[in-house]
Amino acid sequence: KKQKLVLDPVFVDLCPPSDTPLGYRVNKKGDGGGGELLLKALGVKKILAEKEQNNPLVIYDLTAGLARDSLVILSSFLANNDDMTLRLHMVERDPIVGLLLMDAMRRLNLLSGGARTIDASNTARQISQCLSMEKGDGVSVLNRLMSNTSSNSAGRRSGTPVALSSVPSPPDICLLHPMFPPRKKKSSAVKKDMAMLHSLLGTADAKPNNQ
Repeated sequence: KKQKLVLDPVFVDLCPPSDTPLGYRVNKKGDGGGGELLLKALGVKKILAEKEQNNPLVIYDLTAGLARDSLVILSSFLANNDDMTLRLHMVERDPIVGLLLMDAMRRLNLLSGGARTIDASNTARQISQCLSMEKGDGVSVLNRLMSNTSSNSAGRRSGTPVALSSVPSPPDICLLHPMFPPRKKKSSAVKKDMAMLHSLLGTADAKPNNQ
C-alpha cells in the first residue's frame, strides 16, 4: 500500500534571500559554480560576441519548473551588471506549476516597488525587467513563434501590416533541461519541492527527505 504524500505549502521565490539554499546558489559570484557551468553549456559568450550591440540575448527556458535554472542564468548576468543584455522567457506546461510561477511573478513585481531595503528592491526590479513567463507547452510556443515569423516575413514582402507576436522575442537559445534525470540509486531521497513536482507530473515513487 502506497504511503500518502503530505507536504508543507510550496511556493516559488524569484528573489530568494541569500541565507536560503537557492539564494546562496543564485548569489554565487565568479566562483566557477553552477551559473558559470550552465552559461558555458549554453554557449552564451559566443552568442553574445556575435550579436549586435544593444541587442539583448533572448533565452527561452522551455522546461521552467520551479525557475531554478532561470534564476541561476539571471544571477550570472546580474553579478556582472549585464541585466539589460538579457531577456529570459519561462514556459511551463503544467497548470499548477504555471500558477506557482505566475504567483511568483506577481510577488516579484510587488517586491520591486515595495521592498523594505533598497538593495532588495533594486534586485527585484532588475530581475522583473529581464524575466517573463507563460503557461503552455514548449513545442506549441515555438510553433506559434515560427508561424508568426513566417506571417511577418510574408507581410513585409506584400506590404501588408505586420501583426506583433505574442511571444516576446525570437530566442537565441532554447533551454530544455530534463526535470527528472534517471537516478543510479533509486532509493535516494527526493527534496520536498521536487517530490511535489514528481507528484504533480505523475513520476513514480517520489519521497521527501524526512519520510
